Order: sequence, then structure tokens, then C-alpha cells
Amino acid sequence: MNAAVGRREGRIAFAPAAALAINAGMTSDSFSTAALEAAQGAEPFAELIETLPEVIAVELEGGLIHGTLRDERVWAQLSLKWLPAGEDELEPDGRRRDALTPQGLAYRETALEFIREAARLDRRVCLSCDEREARLAQEIADHIPQLEGIWPHSFSTDGQTYALVGPQSPYHPLADDAAAIVTLDLPDRARAAFAGRPIPAHVVGAPNAPGPAFWAALRPHQWAKNLLVFLPMMAGQVWTLPSFAHSALAFAAFCLVASSVYALNDLLDLASDRAHPRKQERPFASGALPLSWGRPMAVGLLLAGMAIALVTEPLFALVLAGYYLLTAAYSFYFKRKTILDICTLAGLYTIRIVAGSVATSIYLSVWLLALSIFLFLALAAIKRQAELVDALGRGEQQPAGRGYRAEDLPLISQMAISSSYVAVLVLALYLNTPSVQELYATPALLWGICLILLYWLSRAVMKTHRGEMHDDPIIFAFKDRVSLVCVLAAAVLAVLAANF
Repeated sequence: MNAAVGRREGRIAFAPAAALAINAGMTSDSFSTAALEAAQGAEPFAELIETLPEVIAVELEGGLIHGTLRDERVWAQLSLKWLPAGEDELEPDGRRRDALTPQGLAYRETALEFIREAARLDRRVCLSCDEREARLAQEIADHIPQLEGIWPHSFSTDGQTYALVGPQSPYHPLADDAAAIVTLDLPDRARAAFAGRPIPAHVVGAPNAPGPAFWAALRPHQWAKNLLVFLPMMAGQVWTLPSFAHSALAFAAFCLVASSVYALNDLLDLASDRAHPRKQERPFASGALPLSWGRPMAVGLLLAGMAIALVTEPLFALVLAGYYLLTAAYSFYFKRKTILDICTLAGLYTIRIVAGSVATSIYLSVWLLALSIFLFLALAAIKRQAELVDALGRGEQQPAGRGYRAEDLPLISQMAISSSYVAVLVLALYLNTPSVQELYATPALLWGICLILLYWLSRAVMKTHRGEMHDDPIIFAFKDRVSLVCVLAAAVLAVLAANF
């Protein structure tokens, strides 16, 4: 029998939950669960709860949390597998502690609302769980002050009158003896399974449509980065249908493969994303998209992208495979390593340009490669600078899942500034090469692009310093009005230089 559960006069006795949350210095009234903070005013549940027995068992897996602890643990362990364990992460026998913590899970808002209202109405609420997860379940019960203890599935009900809340199936181990069943956010097909059962089943909440969450998990706003595959065609002014078709196929392949990596990255970053004020809304982190979709989604997108790449150009498929491997290495390991992560991000941007050259068989200037390396090194440094500034603004000394600390901010800022100005210098030197002089009718107009780039990069670093930069400067550029004006002005200058 688990220590958290005992018997008293033939009835179930729940171990009292600790008054304090797990995090040091965090009280039970302020524990870090954004969903609970939003779960206020649960009046719609009051009438239903008044009809339920005094004891309410809320199912942990699929009820309080969106999926299963098995899926959560798989990705948490994969995320930590590549990192050395600190002394505080080891059991006395040297094994690593459970990768899951109450603070690292996403809780169902409907369940939290129900628990709060049930506790307000003097119901004794406990957490129903698999006995193999009793230890973690007790930590969660300690973490959520309204929970009085846990109820393992294998523990005898002994005639206890209770309601079961949040089962995914009518065949739940505690369903047969329950006086009432309450389902939470179940889709219609799952609800239908409860029809005709002798135990009343109350329906609470509505399921989230997976379509929008799936689309959001693809991160289509990030696909703008893949437009770099068109750069060799544009820089070389090769305006032919085959070149455009191959560039378009390369763009589609990169979008699919990049989305595959984004899904993998989101699954590996569940804990750190859930601790972030904005990233916690990502589909996997928030629970809007089941974790069980993660593996087939990542594999399916990868296979589809590679199939398009093979049709486009076999050598391009090889470059794309290299991009995927490097991105996967970044997701598993490099992103936690200082400097190496910035260099990897810069390399991933540059690979897109190389891939566009390979897909279209258009010669790529060394100057263009040098420009891309320094420019994207600057953008990667700005990205890390923004994360550090954001973390400091929230009172943290280190962004979750990163290798940088607060004292690194001045150095990262200097890297962003110096790389930015070197990129502008390389562009200026490139504009004086014979190839550019031959390609453009009025190459002097291109110097205006140098000034625009110099202004935009300086402004980006300044806004980052002030805490006004989005986590990703590329996404910021597509949402910022001044940045869009800069892009439009640069495009106009390029067209005029080429034709007048």
C-alpha cells in the first residue's frame, strides 16, 4: 500500500496535501500554474457539484492533465538524456530522479475550475491515479491545495460513496462503483461510450478542435525564413520558369521538414515552454494538441518533405537531410550550449540559401555566403539577447533551457552589434564586385540597401536592449511596421537598380 493512502473504519482515508507548493518560496495560493490563475468564478459547476457525493475522485491522466504521464515522461526523459545530472537530480542509489514534476505539467482548465468549486462547496476532492504513479500523484496533490490526497486505482472502495470526474472511458477501474460520473471536455465519440451505462454521466466542457492546434504546431509564421531558398535565383536575376519551379518545390520541402523539427523541438521543450509566459500557449505545451500526435506528426512531415526534395533534385535532398540532422542536434543538445547554439542558428539560415542554389543549379557567390553568415549570426545573437532581457524582466537569472546567465548579456549584445556591422560591411564590399556591376544597370542605387540594413539592425539591437523585441527577430520583422517599410524600400531600390 502506498504511504499516501490508508484505511480508517473501513473507509478510504486520504493523506492531506501539503500546505505549501513544491517550489521553494511559493505558497499554495500562488503556485505557478497559469491555467489555475485563469480558473476563477466557477459558478456554472456549483449546481452540478451540489448533487454529487461528499467525496470526489478526479482522474489524473486524461482528467486533470490532458494526456498520459507515459507520454509526458518519454519526452521529458529524452530532453534530459543529453544533459549531465546535478547532485540534486539524483536518487540516493545514483539513479536520476523522475523527469516529471508538478510544475512541468499542463493542467486542464476545466478540471481546475471544477476542483476549486468543489472544494469551496466542502467536497473532499482526491486524485485518482494508477498505483505506479502514486508518488508523482501525491506531489501533484501537494502542489494543488484543494486536493486532499490520492486514490490509486487498485485501492478498494469499501462501499465508499463517491463521484468520479474526468474518466476517458466508462471502463475506468473506479467507474463501476461510482455514484456519479462527470466527463471533462470529451469529444462526441468518447461521450457516446458512456451512453446506456447504469451510472449517470454528466457532461462538462467542450472538446477543443484539433485542427487549429495542429496548424499552429506547424508554426506557419516561421515558414517566412524558408523564402531564403529564392535568394540565389533573385541575386543572380535568373527569372526562368524552371528556376522558379525548383525554388518553389525547395520552399515547400523546407516548410514540411522545418515543421517536423518544430514539432520535435516543442515536445522536447515542454517543461521550459510551460514556464514561459508566451511559449506556454504552444499547442503541445498547453495540452491543446495531444502528445501522442507528436511522433507520427514529426515523422510524417519529415517523410513528405524528403519526398518532395527527391523529386526536385537528389543533391538538394542531401542538403535538406543535413539541415534536418543539424536542426535535430540543435533541439537535443546544441541549444543548451553557449556560443555553439548561436553559430548553429546562423548555419541553419545559411543552409537554406545553399539549398536554393543546389535546387536551381545557380552559382552562389562567396560574398553572398559571407553576408548570410554574419547577418544571421547577428540575428541569432539578438534572439538570445531578447531571451536574456525577457528573463531578467521576469526576475530570472537564466532563461529556461538555455546555457546563458544574466551576466552574459553585455557580451551577447556586443556579439549582436559587431556581427551586424560586419554584415553591412560585407554587403558594401559585395556591391563593388565586378559581378554586381555587370548584373545591375545602376548599381549605385544598391548602396541605399546598405543604409537600410545598417538602420534596421541598429534599431533591432536597441529595441532588444529595451525589452521590446519578440523572441525571434525574423517574426518581429514581419509584424513591425517600420521593418516592413524597410523591406519594401530595399525591394524598390533593388528593382530600380536592376532596370534603370
